[in-house]
Amino acid sequence: PPRALTTEEIQSIIARFVKTSEILYEAGFDGVELHAAHGYLISQFLNPRSNERTHDQYGGSLENRARFLTEIVEGIKRVTPKEFSIGVKLNSVDFGRRRQGGGVSGGAAAGPEGEEVDEDLEEAVKVAVMLEELGVDFIEISGGSYESFAAGLLDGKGVPGGSTNGDKTKKPNAAASSTQKREAHFAVFAERISRALKTTKVILTGGFVSASAMTDSLKPTSPNNGTHIDMVGLGRTICQEPDLPNQILSGAVTGAVRLPKTPGGFFDDVFICG
Repeated sequence: PPRALTTEEIQSIIARFVKTSEILYEAGFDGVELHAAHGYLISQFLNPRSNERTHDQYGGSLENRARFLTEIVEGIKRVTPKEFSIGVKLNSVDFGRRRQGGGVSGGAAAGPEGEEVDEDLEEAVKVAVMLEELGVDFIEISGGSYESFAAGLLDGKGVPGGSTNGDKTKKPNAAASSTQKREAHFAVFAERISRALKTTKVILTGGFVSASAMTDSLKPTSPNNGTHIDMVGLGRTICQEPDLPNQILSGAVTGAVRLPKTPGGFFDDVFICG
């Protein structure tokens, strides 16, 4: 069974993050991205459901839960030059207040096992602002964890219309804007976080298949509202088609080949891509 890390162990892990980043800089890498999502260790510190520490400065308040992440960033900043880029992959669902309930109403979205997830995201925004103040160059918005992935990822629901059905020479039918919105699973979260950021770039990852949905995600939902999705992240689509970005930019295709869903859903997809 898991146990809480000691303060000394936490400091040792932070030092290893920092040393690894320093080695990567010396090896010629342009930057690093810290994985603070999907239930990995940094995410476990941020998430109030998994971080039950009460005895030290790494648990309790949001500032304390974020300390593990911020101290890693500060450490990397000390040993690398300014031009060495630091990014953070941040979960969109680690911070919403959970409450048991039946149906979903108001600003709540469906969560695991009938829970409701409050989409206020005040804490996620605060962490994003903390990272910007530390000089983080980009924040990549994703969601879910190995324990509970966001709705629609496991069963393949919400796949937008306008499919090319694997024929890359055929232009898809135009999908409704609401349908294309669902292609970007975490667009709402990314837009809310981006409104609070001035210099840090925002990358939106998760569910992109068509070039039109990727393009639409880069457009503000309304003029002068402060949203700025600056980049699109692609994962599984790049595993099956490594040259997809060049193909889209050249106009050769209008999106990725849509493969049949595997019996095991999202987990099988990830296993095959790996």
